[in-house]
Amino acid sequence: MKDSLGRFARTIAEAKSKFPVTFSFLILYFAYTDGFSTIAGLGVLYAQRDMCTGTTGLFLIALLAPLSAAVGNFLFLLIKRKLNASNQAMVVSALFSISLLPIWGLLGYVSNSIGFRNSWEAYFLAIWRFF
Repeated sequence: MKDSLGRFARTIAEAKSKFPVTFSFLILYFAYTDGFSTIAGLGVLYAQRDMCTGTTGLFLIALLAPLSAAVGNFLFLLIKRKLNASNQAMVVSALFSISLLPIWGLLGYVSNSIGFRNSWEAYFLAIWRFF
């Protein structure tokens, strides 16, 4: 066990020194996917418990999310080509659109009708988030 941990540590150190950009990408990708999985799981629980979404609704949300992701990938590619935008500009625009979701959620503090309080907002979130 001690020997295998030593080899693992040497491999990590070597990867970090030889491939710093790839190493950073892998660390950030791990953090992103772990956070994404956690949020997706909690989102299902929230939709079920607080938004009173039934099993069929949860299934539809789970179906809509990857379908809208596929459409969103092609749509963003078309927009990028049409506007001749850089990769950085596209990432910034995607992150900006995602940052609008917490603002929508905060509306729930001042409104009783919107702000992730209704089942239809769960569908909206599934489509918007994955676009």
